[in-house]
Amino acid sequence: RKLSEMWPGLKESQVFFLSTRKALRLGWILSDDFIKVLDGIDMLVQKSLDIQLETQYRKLTRLLSAALTHVNMQLNVAQQLHKEAKVTMGTTVRRVFKDARSEGDILKRLEPQSSDIKGFLDQLAMFHLTEMRKHEYDLDSIVGW
Repeated sequence: RKLSEMWPGLKESQVFFLSTRKALRLGWILSDDFIKVLDGIDMLVQKSLDIQLETQYRKLTRLLSAALTHVNMQLNVAQQLHKEAKVTMGTTVRRVFKDARSEGDILKRLEPQSSDIKGFLDQLAMFHLTEMRKHEYDLDSIVGW
């Protein structure tokens, strides 16, 4: 009765009545009641270990499930970024080749003008060289030159 007051859900089948004087018989033989207590303790320890194992298993399952979800999310983000990078790279390559073709067209159109500019630069260089030669004799008259 006192135990039922302390633990409201306690059943009588869960309680063992045992006298310590009667636990052992003469010659160290265990009484039936004491064997019942030992079997109950064995069952209690096994059940406790099973519950702990199940609890740890559930916790690990939840943890691994959350980790797997996180890894899948990261993989999806990486795949999306990879797709975007491929699209951007393809666009860039197309633009570069388009610019290369248009650059060739521009150079072809400017080629006649570039030869005119080159000729003008050659004439300018000759003019400067001629002007420098006109004043060449004056350098000899400078003392210490």
